[in-house]
Amino acid sequence: MYNISQTCDRQFIAQEVTKIQVPEFKPKDISTADNDSNQWRFDDQQRMNVQKENNSSVEQLLSRLPKLDEIVDIKIQPYELKTDDDTNFHMDYIVAATLLRAENYKIQITDRSQIKRIAGNIIPAIVTTTAMVTGLVCLEVYKLI
Repeated sequence: MYNISQTCDRQFIAQEVTKIQVPEFKPKDISTADNDSNQWRFDDQQRMNVQKENNSSVEQLLSRLPKLDEIVDIKIQPYELKTDDDTNFHMDYIVAATLLRAENYKIQITDRSQIKRIAGNIIPAIVTTTAMVTGLVCLEVYKLI
């Protein structure tokens, strides 16, 4: 998409993955009182502190973004979904994302060939739906004429 070369070298990928630092998960310590209905209410000072934290986080994120003149020459190339080509990793990603979503939402998991069949039918379904909606809009225009 951004003309970034891709690599299939597993050793290189494994080496790059080890450089990623994932922070340790620490659940927030929230105390709950049985009959204290005011515990979730913020006073004005707390609200201002939260707003300052949010503003500083947004400013920090904005400072990390590239400036417009640095990215003005970037050309985005459309990348066509090819479910029949196993060398481009499209189906690998779709299968992995599908199985993760199925696990999260307790949906019945299915095999790669079934997922490949469904993914191959998505584009024709979208085109068909778009054509149907366009036809309905045209019918509404005829009503106005």
